[in-house]
Amino acid sequence: MKNAAKAGVKLIVADPRKGDLARHATYNLQFKADTDVALLNAMLHVIVEEGLVNEGFIRDRTSGYEALAENVKKFSPEAMAPSAASTRRRSAKSRGCMRPRKPRSSCGAWASRSTCTAPTTRAA
Repeated sequence: MKNAAKAGVKLIVADPRKGDLARHATYNLQFKADTDVALLNAMLHVIVEEGLVNEGFIRDRTSGYEALAENVKKFSPEAMAPSAASTRRRSAKSRGCMRPRKPRSSCGAWASRSTCTAPTTRAA
């Protein structure tokens, strides 16, 4: 990931600690410990609400998507910011990175916990 970031690939790091990888990140979403689920729910909210879902992937490889989509409606970044301590400005700026140009991600490498959302996004 460091080499990709050095080569100009946008990298979003979501970690409660400001580790070595954060130095190479385009955006560092530093959240309170034990609030990673709130951050991931906010990311899923944006992916679903902004139509960044690869519907073919969802249809062919998952189950229960409709329930997930309905559930994450209440987890907007604004609603989750107080619990995850992720500022709205950083969340909004990093949102653009969730709009991939290629099926894997326009940002190249995502933090390992958020890679699970990459295949569900739609190429722009």
